[in-house]
Amino acid sequence: MSGARWSVHLKREALINAVTNALANGGIGWLLFKDEAVINAWHGTSQFGVDLLATAAILSLILAAILQPLQRRALLKNTDLLIGARADPKSLITWDRNLFPFPPWLKTIAYYPLAGLLAAALTLGVLSAFGLESFSALEYSLFKGAWTGVWAALLTRQIIKGCAVGMINEQRAEELDRS
Repeated sequence: MSGARWSVHLKREALINAVTNALANGGIGWLLFKDEAVINAWHGTSQFGVDLLATAAILSLILAAILQPLQRRALLKNTDLLIGARADPKSLITWDRNLFPFPPWLKTIAYYPLAGLLAAALTLGVLSAFGLESFSALEYSLFKGAWTGVWAALLTRQIIKGCAVGMINEQRAEELDRS
């Protein structure tokens, strides 16, 4: 049962953050560019490339800074969630487990914003490869909302899994110290 609660927790948190960020960032995109007829990727007075890169880094930083302490608290209060996470080790595979083995505060200020920049750069590369170099204000706000929603959902799952892995490793270290 606790494995099912863990899965539901991951999905619920990802969905909440996806919808919240999609609506907020889509709205911000609209407010920024509503008066522009055309928004170009890299030239002109309005550039969505810079906006998307900045959004990715800032969104990742804010999401990690908020979610890490909240999720650690949630996992401490609901031990069933942590038990469920331990019961399903495949669900704990994270991007940063071995690639960036630093303390949570360093991941918050360095790793997650860099991951956001990479995701945005890849997205901009794909848009460019398909010849999508400009949007209308409405098109960009819809695109930005969808993109930030997907990115927030993916990042939320990774942050929660990273918190669980860290807490499980701390418990194992305590168990080894006691033996």
